[in-house]
Amino acid sequence: MAKFKRRDNYFAGGLPDNADSRVSSLYEYWLSIRPTPERLPGRRHLDPLSIPQLLPNLFLLDCVGGPVRYRYRLIGTRVVQFYGADYTGRWLDETAVGFENSPVSAMFGTVLGDGTPVWHRGKSILHANSRFSALGVV
Repeated sequence: MAKFKRRDNYFAGGLPDNADSRVSSLYEYWLSIRPTPERLPGRRHLDPLSIPQLLPNLFLLDCVGGPVRYRYRLIGTRVVQFYGADYTGRWLDETAVGFENSPVSAMFGTVLGDGTPVWHRGKSILHANSRFSALGVV
């Protein structure tokens, strides 16, 4: 895996050797579809048929405007179960109270700012009722 460095309560620039296999698979796929190392993959680069085993555990966000807001484009079935609702089409800041000042907002800013994938392992930093691993792919 690539070398990573800690930033606040998340990591950027790679995954540890003991990362969950689903997170590792998503990370490798994400790297493979990036147009260049400095650019983020867009929706046009993503082929859901290439990662069917990961789809239940994913959500995709659209980045809209400036300042940027995030809108749920797609939410996998396991994510819907985790949230307890299907937020497809809704704004993230309307579904996660305090998002703007949260560590997740900082994570997404890293992804958008320099194209670096980020990850977090442990308690959810948006929803405190669960444990998960997440790869921030905006």
